[in-house]
Amino acid sequence: MKSAHPVIAQAETWTIPTYPVPAVEEMPMFAELRGHQGTSGNPYPSRVVQKVDREHRANRNYTVVRLENDYIRVCILPELGGRIFEAYDKINDYHFLYRQHVIKPALIGAFGSWISGGMEFNWPFHHRPSTFMPVDYEIERCSDGSAICWLSECDPADRTRGTVGIVLTPDASYFETRMRVSNRTPFAHSFLWWENAAVRVHEKYRLIFPPDVTWAHHHYDRSHITFPIAEGQYGAERFDKPTDISWHGNTRTASSYFAAPSAFDFFGGYDYEKECGTMHIADHHVSPGKKMFTWGYGANADNWEASLTDSDGPYAELMAGSYTDDQPDFTWLMPYETKCFSQFWYPLRGVRYVTAATLYCAVAVERNGAGSLVRLNVTRAVENGTIRVYDGETPALEASFALSPCAWISYSVPLSDKKYTVEILDGKETLLHYREITPDFIHIPRDNPGIPTPDKLKTAQDNYLTGLHIDQYRDPMWKPDAYYRHALTLDPEHLPSLIAMGEYTLRNGEYDAALSYLDRARAISDRYNQNPMDGSVNYLTGLVYLYKEEYHKAYAAFRKAAWSRNVAAQSYAHAAAIAGRSGRWSDMYRDAQSALDVEARHPYAGILAAVAAYRLDRANDAVDRLHAILRDCPLHHTAHFLLTLYGKESETDFCARLHSDPAETALDIAEELLEAGMLDETTVLFRMLEAGLGAEKLSAMAYYTLADSCERLGHHTEATAYRGKARSMPIVRVFPHRLYEIDVLCRACEADTQDGVARYLLGCILYGKGHHQKAAELWEEATQVMPEFYIPYRNLAMAYYSHLDRKKDALPYLEKAVSLHPGDDQLLNEISFVMASIGVPGEQRAAYILAHMPADSISDDLHLELAKAYNAAGAYDRAIEVMLSHEFTPGEGGEFVITETYMFAQFAKGRRMLAAGELEAALASFRAALQIPENLHAGFWNESVTVPYRYFEAEALARLGRKEEADGVIAAISKRNNSGMWNMGGEFTYYSAMLSRLAGREMEAQSILRGAISGWEDALSHPVYPHNDVKGGRFFYLCFVDDANVLREANLTYMLGYGMLALGEKDTARDYFRRSLRLNPDNVKCALELDLL
Repeated sequence: MKSAHPVIAQAETWTIPTYPVPAVEEMPMFAELRGHQGTSGNPYPSRVVQKVDREHRANRNYTVVRLENDYIRVCILPELGGRIFEAYDKINDYHFLYRQHVIKPALIGAFGSWISGGMEFNWPFHHRPSTFMPVDYEIERCSDGSAICWLSECDPADRTRGTVGIVLTPDASYFETRMRVSNRTPFAHSFLWWENAAVRVHEKYRLIFPPDVTWAHHHYDRSHITFPIAEGQYGAERFDKPTDISWHGNTRTASSYFAAPSAFDFFGGYDYEKECGTMHIADHHVSPGKKMFTWGYGANADNWEASLTDSDGPYAELMAGSYTDDQPDFTWLMPYETKCFSQFWYPLRGVRYVTAATLYCAVAVERNGAGSLVRLNVTRAVENGTIRVYDGETPALEASFALSPCAWISYSVPLSDKKYTVEILDGKETLLHYREITPDFIHIPRDNPGIPTPDKLKTAQDNYLTGLHIDQYRDPMWKPDAYYRHALTLDPEHLPSLIAMGEYTLRNGEYDAALSYLDRARAISDRYNQNPMDGSVNYLTGLVYLYKEEYHKAYAAFRKAAWSRNVAAQSYAHAAAIAGRSGRWSDMYRDAQSALDVEARHPYAGILAAVAAYRLDRANDAVDRLHAILRDCPLHHTAHFLLTLYGKESETDFCARLHSDPAETALDIAEELLEAGMLDETTVLFRMLEAGLGAEKLSAMAYYTLADSCERLGHHTEATAYRGKARSMPIVRVFPHRLYEIDVLCRACEADTQDGVARYLLGCILYGKGHHQKAAELWEEATQVMPEFYIPYRNLAMAYYSHLDRKKDALPYLEKAVSLHPGDDQLLNEISFVMASIGVPGEQRAAYILAHMPADSISDDLHLELAKAYNAAGAYDRAIEVMLSHEFTPGEGGEFVITETYMFAQFAKGRRMLAAGELEAALASFRAALQIPENLHAGFWNESVTVPYRYFEAEALARLGRKEEADGVIAAISKRNNSGMWNMGGEFTYYSAMLSRLAGREMEAQSILRGAISGWEDALSHPVYPHNDVKGGRFFYLCFVDDANVLREANLTYMLGYGMLALGEKDTARDYFRRSLRLNPDNVKCALELDLL
């Protein structure tokens, strides 16, 4: 029964119908406050895609790595993030991962483009930033007949390395995903790992959680509900009666179910139409995350199905998390730390709802008295199998069996209400042992209340811990330093906050400020002796001196830091690099080996030890060390480069391995070489890539780094030539973001006062690290040197609007950028936003857009901005006309932005007609607002947003004398609440009161209004601690940031206007609405209410 055939493992070419990706945005997107899946969605330093193309589908060839044994086939797409494209059960003719037959990108990813289907590897956050980018790959064939497809990359922002090996053995129907995540940087970074397995779904598909999972939670623990039988509110959906939510058909709204903590290692899903399913196995101590996401049913789900596939139907996501059990939910990866772990996936057949599972088998027990059934699947050949079932302590079944992988068997077993036990053996080896448990349906956690502002926290420690949490969870709205600084106002000697501020300022290139915080910290930590348990102060001090190029001080700080175990490995490694700078090869070797003694998988120390060995004329030792690194991490490019340099690998092979961005990989390698003073080797690296891949595969930053290395070697003529090549590449694939790149660009600016590209790029990296004034000065210089280059003008507008208190100056700079780069959709989006924000009338905005908008624009955002301008001008029919004239394909989370613009135009028309007594026409408009046109391909995630429209529908019906219909509408919308994501906010309270009034419950309405007004007035009289906020209803990557407290005040006065309006205080309401519009002119709802008064 066991297969004797080795695994087929080969790269081949597949032709797949593909919708092309539109041009990537050229400008840097500093979307500082963008949220993405509950964490920061700021894409800098990467470029983004903001459109889709649905007109030019064509066949395209892809490299596909196929792993196949006698039972399953697994096919991988290295060009698209290393996604598993197909996982197929050959025995039962079942795709146990959703099989796409088209590549159809939609705007869901962190950088825009994202596709559904197969399996996506999400890290360091969800969705994976590089999900639509090429990764490096290599096929390893093993002596036992198994095969591994290794996939690897450094993530685009943190440059931590993620490697996954897809492992298939000859004799089993499961595949393994073997992970190594490695922090190759000197700073801690947070990460999560979610394997996102798409599965075909329908109403008869069922989610399988282990038997001890009695509740589920939503994103960020904001909502909890019992599982599998649920009742009540969960996220945006309400279950009015007990509902079995394990059945896919019972969740009608898009939702996520994260399993409660489980003591079991399995979960999955089962297709009752196909009688097949998908099972996941992983060590629950390391991989506790078990989740299903569904689009649900209805218009929104149908729109997303159409956006992501042509004919393959709906899907859901079975997601398995390692070092995480929620989204967002992150674990720290310390400097130079490597974590290794595995997950497993296999197909199910015939078993239905699984009760217990291991890697080797899955068992389902269906209790029905004397007619109870036990079903069994296996994943490996079992020739001498035994199944035993006990009813309580009484044997109920013992049978022998033989099964092949993917096969199943069923037994009839009499079971009482006693706890049963199931054992599966293969010979003497126990494959599964399960004793029925008593689930805990009592203890369910409370919902997460959110993060308090610093002023609400009373102790320095609370502020520090909250700031640390914000940093760890990559919060898009708050910055950790606000909490650390507040902690230090409460306790100026709070040691953790001083260390945190030292690291925070160091990461942002503020070396003197960092040193000041760290000196203060040292004075406290060394108050009684100079040998602290935690060596972080000395380690961070060493980094400051390293970046300040004060190497003697840096070396001393690192060697002292190495006394403390928690920072010993990273400190020894940096000490080794510094020793190498001065040619102290024996010291370099010793220190690198000391780092490896502490952290055997140290991703940098092994490289340094090999370099030192080679310089000490111990070439065999050097080569052996490099090969050892590659056995552990087959795509470690620095190791491959050194082997190439030492003549053990070819330049052709080295270049051929670089499938992910070669320039970024080279800059990573250069960073490691340059720290150790290896200038010659750095020049060899970049020249090798230029010769092997062509100049177009390098980047401006690569050439500036090459020039800088030549300059420091005294090769001035070559340095000038390479800087010239850098200046010819102002449009970059990736913007600078590494700390060492700041120094490289500063020296480039000093070397050539006419180098506008260096100034532009230096401004970008400094702006990204919070140095807004200095960035603006550099961009001003860039406009003087390169007056025809449009991006610095736009960047200046962004800086003036967002951070330098010069909002009014932003508009002329944007207009200049548009004149230099006409027809740019993003520029026009941004200029429309700024116009709206500073109070330019809607008709003027619309005229500007029409005068500059390309006739063939496919931009959803630009059509949306035009419709918004018409809404602001009161030209509602024109707004509707624009919305109906364009085929929209919204990004995830942007559906309601599109829908609301159309709905508001109909709503405003209805309100005006209602005020004029045109009741039938008003009723028609309110109802039309809720009939979303198909071309919008959008909807809403939360039904609460429909309440204003239904309220005025009811009012129109009541005024028409159609009381029964009005009462029916009131009854329907009274069931709505404001829970879950994408809800209405404070407006819901106003409409709740108005509904009570319309229903004749005046006292209830008065009570709601008094409580709400009191709360709004109190909030208005107590400004919050400085924080961040962002205007809703705008495009994906909004780079123009408003003062959050101004927006907050505008919203509160807007709400108070509603409150006074409901109380009949029209003059006071008018004052509040006017005040709100002065603070935020871009509020068409507020303008409408004011106009109707």
